[in-house]
Amino acid sequence: MLLGSIDQFLSIFQPDVKINAVRSEKGSVTKASIKFQVSSAFYYAEEKFGGGDYLVLDDLGGEWADHILINGSEIGFVHSKANTSKFSATAFTEIIGQAQKNMGSLNAVDSQIKRKAAFWKNDYQKDRVLTKIKRLRKGNSVDDFVKRYIRLKSEPNSRKSVYLVVNFISKALLETNLKKLRDDIQFKERKEAIQILWQISSLIASGREHNIGVYILCKP
Repeated sequence: MLLGSIDQFLSIFQPDVKINAVRSEKGSVTKASIKFQVSSAFYYAEEKFGGGDYLVLDDLGGEWADHILINGSEIGFVHSKANTSKFSATAFTEIIGQAQKNMGSLNAVDSQIKRKAAFWKNDYQKDRVLTKIKRLRKGNSVDDFVKRYIRLKSEPNSRKSVYLVVNFISKALLETNLKKLRDDIQFKERKEAIQILWQISSLIASGREHNIGVYILCKP
C-alpha cells in the first residue's frame, strides 16, 4: 500500500541546491559569534525562513523546535539536522521523531508560550560558550512574538507547518530507491529505503492528525 503512494510521499520533499553546502548542524561558535557558520544547517534555516515576520531560535533547553517562525497566517516549527551519510535512515528517524514529538506544541496553551518568553530573550549558549547570537532572529520583540503566537494559533484561518532541513537526503536518490523498492529490484540501500518510507508515512499521518503541513527541505 505504501509503495503505491510514492508520488504523494515525494511531494513533501523540497529540493534546494543550497543544501549541498551544508556540512554541519550548528557549526562552531565563539563568544563573539552573532550568527551561525555559513556551512551549517542553522545558517541555512535562518536564511531560508528569515524573510518572514518573526523567527525565534528555540534550540536547547526543552526546545519545541530548532527555530519557530511566524509569517503572515503561518506558524512553523523548523527542525534541522546534518549528517555525513548520503542516505541515512538513522538520522532521518531521529529528526522525524523530534518533529512528531513536538507537533502538539504548535497548539501550546497560552501559559506555556508565555513561560518561554524569558528564554527567548537570552543570547544563545552552546557547549558553555555564551555567544552574541540573539534568540530573536527576526521581529520587533519577543513580547510581540509571544502575543502574535497566542493570537494566531487560535485563529480559524491560520496555518501550522513543520519543516525539516536535512543534508543527508537527496530527493533524486530517494525517488530512485523508492521506485526500485516498488519494482522489487535489489539494491544496496534497500533496508534504509524501507525505513525511510515508513518514517515518511508516519510523519504525514501525524501531520494529518494535527492538521499540520509537513515539508522536508533536502538536496536535489
